[in-house]
Amino acid sequence: MAIPVIGSNELNEKMLQADKAIDTIKDRIDLIQSDIVKKMVVIRNEQQYTNELSYKIADLIMSSQYNAERSKIIFSEISGMDGEYEKYGTTIHPKFLRTPRNLFNVITSSGPLFRGNVSVYINDVISAEAKHILMHDHCTGKGIYFEELNEDTVNMYIEIDRSNLLGDTHVNVIELNPYLAGSFDIETIQIKEMYSPDLVVLNANDLQRIGRSRIILDKKYELFSIAFTFKLRFKNNIDKYPFGIQSLQFLNAEFKNDSYIIAPVTKKENIEFIGTGVTIRSVAGIEDSTMIKKDITIYFDYDNGILKNEIELSEDDIIYPISRNVKTVYAHIPITTSLFNIEFNQVKTRLQN
Repeated sequence: MAIPVIGSNELNEKMLQADKAIDTIKDRIDLIQSDIVKKMVVIRNEQQYTNELSYKIADLIMSSQYNAERSKIIFSEISGMDGEYEKYGTTIHPKFLRTPRNLFNVITSSGPLFRGNVSVYINDVISAEAKHILMHDHCTGKGIYFEELNEDTVNMYIEIDRSNLLGDTHVNVIELNPYLAGSFDIETIQIKEMYSPDLVVLNANDLQRIGRSRIILDKKYELFSIAFTFKLRFKNNIDKYPFGIQSLQFLNAEFKNDSYIIAPVTKKENIEFIGTGVTIRSVAGIEDSTMIKKDITIYFDYDNGILKNEIELSEDDIIYPISRNVKTVYAHIPITTSLFNIEFNQVKTRLQN
C-alpha cells in the first residue's frame, strides 16, 4: 500500500495551523496565569480588609452604650422576614413583577450572552478589563477587574455605542457588587439619556460604604452614558487604595405596587409605649419622618401571614401605654424604593424592679 505523500503547500498549511493552535494555547495559559495573579491580589486585600473591619466593629461595640428607647432594623442582617419584597445584599426593595431585562446581557437558555456595545473608562482612560464588570457573573470569558491605586478617587464613565444599539436602553435599577464591601462611597452619579443633551445628576449623598446593593432610580432613563465618582476609604499595607467591582448590572424592572415587609421589633425588656418617629435610610438619603406619614403600622400579634391587634402609637405628649407584657411587636412597612435600614426612634421599655 502506497504511503500518501504530503505536498509542500499542504505541509506549509498544516504547519501554519499548528502554529496557530500553539499560539491559542499560549494565549489561554497567559489568561489563566493572569487571572490567578489577580485572584491572589483580591484575596490578599480581602483578608487585610476583613481583619481591619473586624477590629473597628469590636471597638464600636465596646464603646457604644445600649439605648433602650430606640430600635434599628438593618434589613440585610435579618432573615426570614415575611412580606412581598426583594432582598439583595445590604438592600431590600419592591418585589419584581417579572425577571428584569438586563441592559448589557441577553439571558438565553444556554446562559447569558454579553452584548459588548459599550465602552468603559477609568479616570479618562478606556479600560478593556473594567468592561468585564458589566458582564453577567455566568458569562463565558468574564474576567476580574481589580486595581491597587495611588489616589483615593476613581471616576468611571460608561458609554453605549449609538451606532450599534441592540435594543431598548431604558434602566431603573443599578445592581452593584463590589469585591470589598463597604470600602468606598459613591459620591456622584450622572446620567445622559440617549436623545437628550441634558445631564441628570442623581442624589447619591447617602451611598456611603456601599456594599452589595440594588439602587432603585426615581424613573426609567433611556441610558446613553453614566458616570460614577467613587471615594475610596481603605488603604492597604503597601500604601495603596484597592478598588474592584465584581459586577455592575443595569436593569429595566417592573415592581409590585403594594410591596411590603413585616419586621419584628424586639427589646430586652417589656415595651411600655411606642412613639411615631422613624428614621429611614434609603438610597435617597436619611429621612426623619413618622409612621403615620409612611403608612407604617405596629401590631401585637403575627401568625401565618396575618397581623392582629394594632398598637396605638404615642405622639408628642399623648402617651398610649401598652397594657400587656410584650417584648416583641411586628411592624408592617410599605416599600417603594431601596431601603438599608429603619430606626424606630422611641420604643420605651419598662424599668425592671
